Amino acid sequence: MIIRKTIGSVHIASIKKTIYQVQPDVNTPPVAVNTPNGVWQYRSGDVYRAMNLWAEYDFNLAKSHNFKLMTGYNDERKDYNKLEIESQDLFVNELTNGGLADKFINIKEPGDSWAVKGIFYRLNYDYMGKYLLEANGRYDGSSKYPVGKQWGFFPSVSAGWRVSEEGFYEPLRATLEYLKLRASYGDLGNQVVDNNFQYLGTLSPPGTYNYVINNAI
Repeated sequence: MIIRKTIGSVHIASIKKTIYQVQPDVNTPPVAVNTPNGVWQYRSGDVYRAMNLWAEYDFNLAKSHNFKLMTGYNDERKDYNKLEIESQDLFVNELTNGGLADKFINIKEPGDSWAVKGIFYRLNYDYMGKYLLEANGRYDGSSKYPVGKQWGFFPSVSAGWRVSEEGFYEPLRATLEYLKLRASYGDLGNQVVDNNFQYLGTLSPPGTYNYVINNAI
């Protein structure tokens, strides 16, 4: 059993205060420089969680038929968020809080996430270490696909023959110590896509957009 959680965060701030320069002439008021004042802040967070549980069991029959079964559960999730704010004209020069300003010239808050989970198994069989059979299967789900297409079953099977364990192989052992033949067939899933929500529509303001509601625009 493995349970893992990784958390990362970044916080960067840039503060621009107004400076008042005193003039040589006492009758001339101080001159404000470094204007407009403002605050730029950047924050990001990254959280990854993973849990893998599995169990194994093996036994044999008549000391010739050997079995091994492994089954397990996998659950992973990653969440990413970012906040970027740039504001100008602070109400109070000494209160460098991005929310205490007259103008907000840049506000961005992107985020992303994905999750996968599934169950899996593997069954191994061999007869006297010579004839091998293996069956695998996974039932996996991914958040990167739309509802109704998120889950899939991916089986595979393989068969092998340890030729070098046969009696007739002894004369060849000095030339090639080990020889095994193996054939396999199966299906594999793939969640490597362009982005985590490519099945969703996007909006790029400004503009006017049509929506389909109850089979009508």
